[in-house]
Amino acid sequence: MQPLLKHKTASIVYNMFVLLLWMGLTCLPQRITAATTMELPLELYTLLDICGVEHDGTLPSIVQATQSAWLRKPGQERWQVAEKDFGERNNGQIRYLIERMGFIQEKAPEGTRYTYCLILGATLPAMQKRLRYVRSLWEQGVRFEQIVILTGDRDLDPVADRISLEHTCSNEAQGARFIYENAHLPEDLRALPLLVIDTPKQPSPKGLIRPTTADTVQDWLALGLPMGTCLFISNQPYVLYQHSVVRCILRFPFTTAGPATTAEKNSVAVLLDTVARWLYQQLEFRKSA
Repeated sequence: MQPLLKHKTASIVYNMFVLLLWMGLTCLPQRITAATTMELPLELYTLLDICGVEHDGTLPSIVQATQSAWLRKPGQERWQVAEKDFGERNNGQIRYLIERMGFIQEKAPEGTRYTYCLILGATLPAMQKRLRYVRSLWEQGVRFEQIVILTGDRDLDPVADRISLEHTCSNEAQGARFIYENAHLPEDLRALPLLVIDTPKQPSPKGLIRPTTADTVQDWLALGLPMGTCLFISNQPYVLYQHSVVRCILRFPFTTAGPATTAEKNSVAVLLDTVARWLYQQLEFRKSA
């Protein structure tokens, strides 16, 4: 009878273990389940806790809360945002978590041949950084058939567009073209056809406002050019956000790439603003899928 008793005891213990495991899994906080089903990084939920952002674990709730807590004011540019201070230790954790989420490190292309290399518009120093990255990709053997600069009528800012070049450029599109024409590029890269998208200011209830990333991409698509493989160029910490913007517009595969930054070079306010914009685009994509 002793072996049978041991067998029954072991069976009871095993069944209790399975029951407790099942209860533990089904009683996990809703936010963990949401992270799994919505493919949001788990670091995001720690980030929300550190910043004191209340939500119910669902993407719509997170978007609504972060739009209120992290997004910069309408009409305000990134370089105009005041820094957020959560304390030295918390600010360090915030930067670490955002890096873990993929907003800091380089995002390299997934392939080596593309029809279009599309450089997304930005401040002039950022445009220079993106163009240097295009040159480095070319030198590594990545090839494309045409360069497209997606930019528009954003008035240049004396602080953000700090660039010591003598020219008469007044907006981003003119500045981007000037940078490209004066950049040191390999001859075979320079020989590629160049297209500059110069999207005009957009009407709004408060008057004309500068075009967005989405506006410039839509203007490019409106030209009706033959579709092909697309490599979009941004730079960190904006690669994931701008990829999500383009994903809501293009209904075919594409790649977004960009050079790394360091968390310390970016203010916490700008990093959180970028995460909030990325989350919003994640929700928009799910609505349209």
